[in-house]
Amino acid sequence: LTEPLMDVCNPKQVITTHAKVFDLDLNTAPKDCLKFESKFSIKSKVHDFCHALVLYFTVEFSRCRNPITLSTSPLEYYTHWKQSVLYLDTPIPLSMREDIKGTIKMWVSGEKKDKTVIQVGTQFKGVTSIKQERTYKYG
Repeated sequence: LTEPLMDVCNPKQVITTHAKVFDLDLNTAPKDCLKFESKFSIKSKVHDFCHALVLYFTVEFSRCRNPITLSTSPLEYYTHWKQSVLYLDTPIPLSMREDIKGTIKMWVSGEKKDKTVIQVGTQFKGVTSIKQERTYKYG
């Protein structure tokens, strides 16, 4: 798949810690705010294969009289929002507390700026070493 799968991820299938890859203040964000590059590191919580990375967002409406947080995390209460599932070309065999390190880049493209491109590179050094990179496109 070159397009991310939009689906609800079962919380029992989440086998690693999470990592924040982008932080945005909607009150001060510039027009090109969706172009970013970030490094990440996640740690295995179980002995299993990692087949995909899951992207989600959390929004904090902190300037309200009663602040509200909306999270699309698979570990939070279900909403109608889904997660973006980025399948890896090669599943990563993880043991407890092993790290997957990587880089994620995101930008918009297309004549109307209506397409989103996400490029993910992962590096894993365990019993086997796996390095892979993949580009996913929405729209």
